[in-house]
Order: sequence, then structure tokens, then C-alpha cells
Amino acid sequence: EAASVLAGCDVLGIETNHDPEMLRTGPYPYFLTTRIRSEMGHLANDQAAEAIERLAHDGLRRVIGMHVSRTNNTFELAATVLADRLGTIGLDVPVIAARHDRPCEAGAVELGGQATLFEQGAL
Repeated sequence: EAASVLAGCDVLGIETNHDPEMLRTGPYPYFLTTRIRSEMGHLANDQAAEAIERLAHDGLRRVIGMHVSRTNNTFELAATVLADRLGTIGLDVPVIAARHDRPCEAGAVELGGQATLFEQGAL
């Protein structure tokens, strides 16, 4: 249902909460990692990338990775996973890894040919 509403969006924001390996080896207790990984939990970077691949289209102008964990992810990793997936399907779309504590789009970094934007100081 959400996919049909989001199909055709110019700008697509999606949760990129955690890297599965960082979550597995990180400091969180078992009950919390289990909740985060559950269907009612948070999207991992690769899950977000799979969703972006299904929703991407030629008119997509920007992708925003949101709700990036400070403990179990990095802004660069979240953006790279999304940008890499877009690249595999032939789309050169700017990807923003949004900070939760300030507005984004203050700086830019090139990753693998993708124009990828980061919050200044996030790298």
C-alpha cells in the first residue's frame, strides 16, 4: 500500500537506522537488538536499499536516509549503501544521510560516482 503511494515521488526519505553487523556486535543488550531487528523494529541499510530499488524511477531526484543510529551505523555507510544500490540499477541520484540534530545539505562528498550529500562535520 505504501509503495503505491510513494511510487513516482521526486524525493524519497527512508529510514536507514542500522548496519546489521554493527548492531550484532555493538553494545546493545540482546532484547534491544532483537526488537530493532524485528518487523516492528527499524530498517537496516540493506532493507532500505531494497525498498529504494523497488521505488526508484527515472524521475527520482533525491534520496534521504533518515533516523541513522549514532551507535550502530554511520552517515557515510547509510548513504553509501543507498547510493550503491541506485548505481546498480543505473540511477545517478543524490543521496543525503540526514542528521537528526540539524538540517542537512550543508556539504557534499562524491562516493563512487554518485553525488552524495552529507551534513558538514558528519564524516
